[in-house]
Amino acid sequence: MARARPGQHRPLWLAATLAFGLLAGLPASHADMAAARQRISQNTIDLLGDGLGSTSLQMATELAQVMEQGGSLRIVPMVGKGSVQAVEDALLMNGVDVAVIQADVLAVYRQQGVLPRLDRQLRQIAKLADEELHILAGRGIASIDDLAGKRVNLGPAASGTFILASRLLGTLGISVEVQTEPFGQALEQLRAGRIDAWCWVAGAPNPLVAGLAKDSELHLVPIPSHRVPAGYQTARLSDDDYPNLLSAGRAVTTMAVPVVLASYNFRPENPRRQKIDRFIGRLEEVLPTLQGGGFHPKWADADLKALQPGWRSFRRGLKPAPAPAGKPANAS
Repeated sequence: MARARPGQHRPLWLAATLAFGLLAGLPASHADMAAARQRISQNTIDLLGDGLGSTSLQMATELAQVMEQGGSLRIVPMVGKGSVQAVEDALLMNGVDVAVIQADVLAVYRQQGVLPRLDRQLRQIAKLADEELHILAGRGIASIDDLAGKRVNLGPAASGTFILASRLLGTLGISVEVQTEPFGQALEQLRAGRIDAWCWVAGAPNPLVAGLAKDSELHLVPIPSHRVPAGYQTARLSDDDYPNLLSAGRAVTTMAVPVVLASYNFRPENPRRQKIDRFIGRLEEVLPTLQGGGFHPKWADADLKALQPGWRSFRRGLKPAPAPAGKPANAS
């Protein structure tokens, strides 16, 4: 029986990896390893998105895909736990360089008197997208007023959805039995009839909502434009977004909130500041590609110069916008 040659039984994946030189190039000494670790850290942006299934996490993944092509920066998308937690992570976690945060969260911190210097510590890099409030409900709920006294899931308490939906219901004087289950679990509870309505802020079209069966008894609950609270935008969810829920030519009105890319306001001499400056430059280069088709349609909303009310810019030359006041944008 023939004796196997050395390396003959090497796993195929290992042989392929070595052939491409990915493992062969690993540093051999401790000193080389430390230098390599520093080099990789200087060229890696840890980007905190929202939870699984969120629009922002999909966009973060697409950004990583495009930005790494022909560039020296590597983007590592991270699963987040909502905008409230994202603020804490952006301020305190060493492993977060850039975070996706719902723009209205800053106003909530200001109203609560928590972290009074937050707008100086946390800075906007760019507007990423406008995300819509989806309210799904079953039979017997035709309008937002019908939610009164019903079991309504607003998402985890640290989520941007919880903040926005709570502000909406509070403004309208609608009292509900609040549920705070994770969005995926809550959607299953809604389908099983264990709750009456489900809220989620996500850029349309969103896979969780788009994946519902066409013959589902669930439907989108409209928010009339004149009932959208001040500081928010009126938006539409149409049959183009959700042909499974809306018949041809139909749409429902709802409200939307911007989400932004934000970072801690590092001092200019800090290496992490310099890395984020490079990230911004690369983002300017790749944004036309992301907006050119083949990626999530919400990239059309991305804007590097649209500074959100109450925020300060990470970039020089952009003045902070005034706090929101008066009628909501685009209201009729």
